[in-house]
Amino acid sequence: MGVGRCYRHGGLTASHQRAAEKEIARQAVLRFALATEDEIRNLDPRQVLAEELARSQRVVRALDARINELAEIHGPTFHSTGIATGEAKPHVEWMMWADARAHLKAVAAECHRAGIEAFYARLAQEDGRQIVALLAAFAEALLGLSLDRSPAVRRVLATLLRQASAGAPYAPDQGEVVAARGEIRAALACD
Repeated sequence: MGVGRCYRHGGLTASHQRAAEKEIARQAVLRFALATEDEIRNLDPRQVLAEELARSQRVVRALDARINELAEIHGPTFHSTGIATGEAKPHVEWMMWADARAHLKAVAAECHRAGIEAFYARLAQEDGRQIVALLAAFAEALLGLSLDRSPAVRRVLATLLRQASAGAPYAPDQGEVVAARGEIRAALACD
């Protein structure tokens, strides 16, 4: 990673990798002047860097639309007296677009170096674990069902969570729902 080194493990432990990624993000935030040293103490630099990536993408998209409307990318230049100089320079919006793309590329490279994708994947995995634990506790408390003892309920729950993560509407397989209902009724009848 190029940031710090543990004298025992050479910087290859998971905790060192995460700390190095956070430090890389902090350095990038300071280099891109997204926050000052004082401000960054109260912020997660990975979040700041990810927000800059999203903002830069929006700017490039907006400028893409503008330059697609241009009739010419290069145009003649004129002296202050109004006489043509014979030179052709790029349109100012095209130059802004090129600068914005270069900035986007630099921010994306820093996001990759700082492990932003892995950071958000870890957060999403933790959120998923918490949701499953909450739903399992709910099923146990309300229905007296343990997900360990009810494979059909576990399958329906897994299907619903997969559909929710894909943004799909609620549409579980009806056969699985009927089987889960049967297991729930049987479990409730035993209690």
